[in-house]
Amino acid sequence: MDLLIRQLAPATRRIVSLFALTGCLAYCAMMVYGAWVYLDKIYGIGLGMEDVRLPYWLARSFSDDFAWEVLKLDTEDPMFPLWLAHSGLLLGFLLIGWRFFQAFWKLLTGEIEQFELADEARDALKEVEDKGAEK
Repeated sequence: MDLLIRQLAPATRRIVSLFALTGCLAYCAMMVYGAWVYLDKIYGIGLGMEDVRLPYWLARSFSDDFAWEVLKLDTEDPMFPLWLAHSGLLLGFLLIGWRFFQAFWKLLTGEIEQFELADEARDALKEVEDKGAEK
């Protein structure tokens, strides 16, 4: 796909890249919304991870009111809050959405010409060439 995009005229390449990034941003927005709804429900129910428990000394360091009302943590049976464990999904999509937005903005302002993915093989070959030139 990258080979096909490189064959396009710069203006067309930019439009195709903007379109691709718009799709990426829309997907991230849907995932963030879905993760938010899911976490809201899990938080409201107050579910805990049955197989991961907090140490009693840590659970008891919170007041009972704070532990339940804010963390949804039962200090008598301190299961790690499920909403906290699954919040990585929300955070991850927020962060990747931010990176897509940065690329979108750079394309829009003309700072870059196209949306490129990392090319580890090219980077590794360049690194080997650079090390060979040093010797």
